[in-house]
Amino acid sequence: MSKNLAAVFLIAMIAAQTKAPSCEAQSSEPHPQETAAVQLVQSADKAIESEGYTKAIGSLKQAAKLVPDDMDVQFKLATALLKADRMSEMWQVLRKAALQQPGHPDIARGLLSYWKMYDEQGLFNCRHETIDKIISVLGAPDHVTKGPDHDRFIWGFLAVEVKHGQETVYQVMDMRGLTSEILEPRESVELGTDGRRVPGHRTLNQSASMVEFVMPGERVQNWTQLLSVHRMHGLAKHPSTVRQIADGMMNSLAKTNPKRKYRILEVSNDEKSVTFEWTAPANGDYKAQHEVVRMMRGAVDVHRIAFVVRGTEQMDPDLRQTWLDLFAKARLKPAGQSGPISSSPDAELNQYEVAWRLGHHLSIAVMAHAQRNGDVAKPNLLKSVQLAQRLGVSLPKPFERTEDAAVNVTRAAVYLYEDTLAVFHQRQVPDELTATFELAARTNTLAMLCSSRDLTEKSMVMINEATQRSPFPAGIVAALNERVDAHGEPSEIRSVIAKLHADAVNFLAKNDQSVVTSTQAISTKRSPRMSSQTFYMNGSKLGEVTENGEVWIAGDKVGDITVDGEIWVNGEKEGEITSEGEVWKAGNQIGVITDDGEVWREGDQIGSVENDGDVWLNGDNIGNVKGGSVRNAAAVIFFGFYDLAG
Repeated sequence: MSKNLAAVFLIAMIAAQTKAPSCEAQSSEPHPQETAAVQLVQSADKAIESEGYTKAIGSLKQAAKLVPDDMDVQFKLATALLKADRMSEMWQVLRKAALQQPGHPDIARGLLSYWKMYDEQGLFNCRHETIDKIISVLGAPDHVTKGPDHDRFIWGFLAVEVKHGQETVYQVMDMRGLTSEILEPRESVELGTDGRRVPGHRTLNQSASMVEFVMPGERVQNWTQLLSVHRMHGLAKHPSTVRQIADGMMNSLAKTNPKRKYRILEVSNDEKSVTFEWTAPANGDYKAQHEVVRMMRGAVDVHRIAFVVRGTEQMDPDLRQTWLDLFAKARLKPAGQSGPISSSPDAELNQYEVAWRLGHHLSIAVMAHAQRNGDVAKPNLLKSVQLAQRLGVSLPKPFERTEDAAVNVTRAAVYLYEDTLAVFHQRQVPDELTATFELAARTNTLAMLCSSRDLTEKSMVMINEATQRSPFPAGIVAALNERVDAHGEPSEIRSVIAKLHADAVNFLAKNDQSVVTSTQAISTKRSPRMSSQTFYMNGSKLGEVTENGEVWIAGDKVGDITVDGEIWVNGEKEGEITSEGEVWKAGNQIGVITDDGEVWREGDQIGSVENDGDVWLNGDNIGNVKGGSVRNAAAVIFFGFYDLAG
């Protein structure tokens, strides 16, 4: 690490004070070890004054061995290591000390400052850095704890949480003072969005938890638009109203930016909700900003949702109104019923909205796959499979990646605009619907790749062509054409595309009658009801499902599948298969089964039941199903409702 970086960290870390170990004042007759430690510390102080850091470090290490529980000595050693630009050793000392006394103020500040330095460089961003990369920077964690769906890698009292099946950061945590009430909130925010944003950073500590959502292609270090969902722990128990809390926040902001303008837009009759906005001009430290905010008082916590645009004091009026409308519809729901962000229910979408959302999600999925961002690719691919079913389309198999990033991006484009469009044409999807999908996908892709002038110009040719075939008015891409022709910066192009997508979603929602008329023939709603069927695995009869939905395995009845697709085991409902093929278990969606029998779990295709009844798992034929519904057969075989073996 460079001298300059060490200097920056030194400013952030509290300066060491020249004092003897605290144990000296605790006894009128100090132990000989304590006396020796005091002398070593005094010797180290003199060495530091003359920049003899190596000698000081040697003395302080000896002192630390004599009085290992004295955190002042440990901190003094960490400070000397910092001044000697021995940062990794300093980090080890701070971590060890924090494990002993996480509440020691100097140790805590030092540990947090070091962590923040890497946080600001993006090491803990969601979806980007892997846990292996983090370990290569910070060293092996002090310990790892395993939960039902996650692992926590802990350094001192700071942790990185990674979800099972993923390698990148889910959230970062300060473990001090976390209670079950904090870790298991009473309610969460249900907020509809335009679906474009992805998690950029998650944090959790004793005071608050927050998720920040950024546009594709941006990070929390360089965003142009930012959506944040913020839970302030226990603040609902405070006697202040949410408006008073908002006033306090804005008054604090005025100290750093006195020219900020702040106004209340709406306060609910019960004073449990307040909506406001604020603007601030650029100054020496910050870019100009315009933010709209809603705060809601829950049973225990106060929740804050905010959308902010950076680089201007005046947000586009239509974009501002879009988010104010979304915030007005936001509500608190009991935890477990909704995530912090939820899109509009797909069941309410017309076919053009389905095509648009498919273009949006699939373009994110394949580009994230190309860039090896699995935790972005998987949920978007899973959503794409669901949406494609509603258009009567089975998506092509994901393309294979190479070690060449540019080749991967090219393969992603081929997948989107050759392979997928070919399937659309084969299934005779109406051209207007195909163009709607294509416009969403191409503009979304452009937002991620607009740093290349050549790609931008080529993309605009195809975007304009798709617009002509789509149900949208030609003017919907006028601002984008203008910005590209003016050689706009990538951030400007992304901002225009965000506005275009908001306009497109509003247009489709308002014109649902006219666009649905021509697509009635491709509705894919189907009943999951099945006739009797028999399962064979590895040449032997495994079991059967009777006409009335009873599931028998090895001679024992293990459950039922109802006409509505509900799964019952031992008299209790375990899950269900929806008419769209979504597979739900214990309140969570665990996968999708297409009408063609493809089985997808967490964004990956794990197998299939073919029309001839052959069952395939990871490329191997493992059995056969005779008769009945391939969808329900796949649910029984692949998703383990009945704890099948083999």
